[in-house]
Amino acid sequence: MPLLHSSHAATLLAIAVMSATPLSAGEFIRQTQVETGLTWDFHVSAAKGTAWSPIAVADGGSSLKLFARGTGPDTRLYQLDETTLGSGFPSAQITIRSEDPHFPHRTRADRPFTVSLAVKDSHGSGKKVSLHRKGTLFHPARHAPEPNSPDQSFGWWTFERQGEHNSVFYPAIPSADPTQAEGLETFTAYTAPGEESPGCLPLKSARIQIWPVATATIRGLQSGATLSAASLKKPVSILCQDLYPDSVTYVQIYHGDAKLGTRGTVLPQSVVRFDTTVPQDQQIPLGEWRDTLPDGKYTIEVLTITPFNQGQPERLAHSTFVLDRGMHAPSMVNRTR
Repeated sequence: MPLLHSSHAATLLAIAVMSATPLSAGEFIRQTQVETGLTWDFHVSAAKGTAWSPIAVADGGSSLKLFARGTGPDTRLYQLDETTLGSGFPSAQITIRSEDPHFPHRTRADRPFTVSLAVKDSHGSGKKVSLHRKGTLFHPARHAPEPNSPDQSFGWWTFERQGEHNSVFYPAIPSADPTQAEGLETFTAYTAPGEESPGCLPLKSARIQIWPVATATIRGLQSGATLSAASLKKPVSILCQDLYPDSVTYVQIYHGDAKLGTRGTVLPQSVVRFDTTVPQDQQIPLGEWRDTLPDGKYTIEVLTITPFNQGQPERLAHSTFVLDRGMHAPSMVNRTR
């Protein structure tokens, strides 16, 4: 998704403010001349379109960065994209793919994703391209960057030839429990240091959000318990944490012991759907779900469906219990002599 484009690097720059999500007047593009350090901010006035840059791309190249402020109470400034243009620089394109097709890119802490780097040196600059991977930790309650927390470097790779390079990665955001990792990973292509450019200059960036694996707790129903008529009056609820932003979560019940893949009866009042930008917590009260069940052994399961696991349900929690109200017809009682 090219945010910045130039028909000729040595002439005026056509800046394309085109995005998969609408932009607002709070966004701006900062153009910096590489050799002189001259900087100019171009403020976005429309959700999409093109506009000529006030200053031409210098012979030594121009660096462009797209910035935006956070939403709601978050007024911090975030860098969304960056590139360096000029006849002395190769071009790079970074594509990130995960099982979730959503944009901005996102995945779950336990799932892999693919990064593709396409390098083209149309002007024969001869410069190598390096790829840097870094991570930003998120606060688990706000699902936003930790204040004053520095980014962490996850490694550098240098590519000496043009063409497309593909790699599969697993999330590297640090966490005591890897399944609960939460943050943002950024991949940036840089020009390797050269004679005319003493430092690395960014060519392209791409980012992917890392969200934790959802968890669930069944409250008021201990696994292995035998429920009498009196204990049936105690409330049972499900506490779900970090449900994936695109998910359907529900509770089902079936006869017998727990067995993955069993299709039971879905409790209609338990179905929860989300289509959001960050993970969600949800408490699900089950109400009088046991009143119509005959005595016997049952398993209750909390299942969730996300873009992962080929769209098949994944179990978050389960409990197996026995209903025994203490009242049986004579024909149902086994006698031994």
